[in-house]
Amino acid sequence: MASIKYLIQSKSSSAPIYARLSLGRNQVYKRKTGFFIDAKQWSKTTGYPKNKSDEGRDLKKILKKLELAILEKLNRDNTEGEEITGDWLLNTIDLHFKRISTSEFDSEYLMDAIQEYLNGAEFRDNSKGGKGLSKSRILGIKRLQSLIKEFAGKKKYKVRDVDLSFGNKFQSWMFTEQNYSKSYTLKMIDNLKTVCYNAELNGVKTNPQLKKVKGGKLKNENIIFLSHEELERIEALELHSEAYINARKWLILGCHIGQRGGDLLNLTEKNLSSRSSSSVLELTQQKTGKLVTIPLSYEARDNIKSGFPRKISIQKFNEHIKKICKKAEINELIHTGKICMVPKTENSKEIVKRKVFNDYEKWELVTSHICRRSFATNLHDKLPLPYIMSITGHTSEKSYLNYIGKSSGDYVAPIADFFEKQRVEKQKQRSKLTVIQDKAINH
Repeated sequence: MASIKYLIQSKSSSAPIYARLSLGRNQVYKRKTGFFIDAKQWSKTTGYPKNKSDEGRDLKKILKKLELAILEKLNRDNTEGEEITGDWLLNTIDLHFKRISTSEFDSEYLMDAIQEYLNGAEFRDNSKGGKGLSKSRILGIKRLQSLIKEFAGKKKYKVRDVDLSFGNKFQSWMFTEQNYSKSYTLKMIDNLKTVCYNAELNGVKTNPQLKKVKGGKLKNENIIFLSHEELERIEALELHSEAYINARKWLILGCHIGQRGGDLLNLTEKNLSSRSSSSVLELTQQKTGKLVTIPLSYEARDNIKSGFPRKISIQKFNEHIKKICKKAEINELIHTGKICMVPKTENSKEIVKRKVFNDYEKWELVTSHICRRSFATNLHDKLPLPYIMSITGHTSEKSYLNYIGKSSGDYVAPIADFFEKQRVEKQKQRSKLTVIQDKAINH
C-alpha cells in the first residue's frame, strides 16, 4: 500500500523537508518539498513539525494537504497507466504548489490538461479584465474533472481524442445515463473545449473536429419573473411575521434595482446617496466587478422609507419569499426544470441533485434571482436597452435578450407599430397642408 512520510536529514536550523513515497519493496522515492525547518522543531515520532508554535502548526497543515494531493494523483495516474518515478513525485509536488509554469506543460492526456488549467487558475484572465478565475469558475472546472474521470473509467483519454464522437458520447452519458439537464451538459462541453484550447496554446495537439463539438446555451423558454400585478399583490399582502415582512422588503427592493442575490443582500444604508437631487444606490457587483449607480424608483424609495431591511442570509431569503409568494397565490403552472433529489440513475440507490422538468406552481420556483430578472423583464420596452444593461451588468444585447427570453425577432411588432404611427402622422400633416393650401387658393 502506498504511503507518504516526511523526514529531514540535517540537524541545522534550516533543514530541508523531504517527502518519501513508498510503493513497496524497491519502489521508494524521495524528493525535496521546498520547505525548511529548524531541526529542533521537527518530530521524528510523528514525521511532522512540532505543534509548539503557530508556524509549526501551519506547516503541518500544508504538508498534510500535500500528502493528500500526492496520493490522489497517484491513484489517478496508476489507473491511467502512468509510470511512477522520482521525477513524477517531484513534478507532482511542484504542480501542487504551482511552481511549474503553465508554458512548460506538455502532457497530451486530458485529465492532465484539466489539472493544468486548474493549477494556473490564479493567473488566468477573468471576465472582469483582471487575473484569477472566480470560485464558481474553478468549481465548474473541478466538476468537469470529476465527470470526465467517471465517464472515462479506466480509459486514458488524450486531448486529441476530443472529437465529434467523444462529444456526442459524453453528452449522451451526462444527459441520458446521469440525468443531467441539457443546459448543464452543454455548459460542461464548453468547459471541456476551454481546457482543450488551453492545452493547444501550450503545444498539445488537438483534434481538427474540436471546433465542431457543440456546447453553448439553450434559449430561455420559461422566464420566471414577477409581473407588476404580482408585485402589487405581494405588497398588499397582510403579513404578521417580522421575518416575512423583512424578506418582502428585500424582495420588493430587489425587483426595482435588478441586482443578483448576493449583491442585493449585502446592501446597507451606506450604499445610499444622492446624485442630481435623486436618490441612488451605489455598489460594486461581485461577479463583474463593475461599479453601478442605480436611480431609485418611487416604489423602491417608498419600500425603504421606514428603514432599510435587516441583514438576512440568501438561504433564509429564498425560503421566506417562496412562502410569501405562495400566500399571495402566485400559483401559475409553469413547465420548467427545478433542482430535486432523485436517484442518480434509473436503478441506482444513490440520491443526487438533478434538474427535473415538470409542471410546477410559480411560487415553488421563486429564488433571489427573480429580483434581477423581474427588473429586466418589466422594464423591457420601457427604458432604452443601454440604461437597463448598465444596471443589470449585461455586456451585450444578445446576452440580455437571451436572459429575458427575447430575440431580435421580438422587435418586429414594435418596430412595425412605430412605422405605422409615422405613416399616420405624415398623412395627418399632409391633410393639414392640403386644407391650408385650399383655403389660400379660395381667398
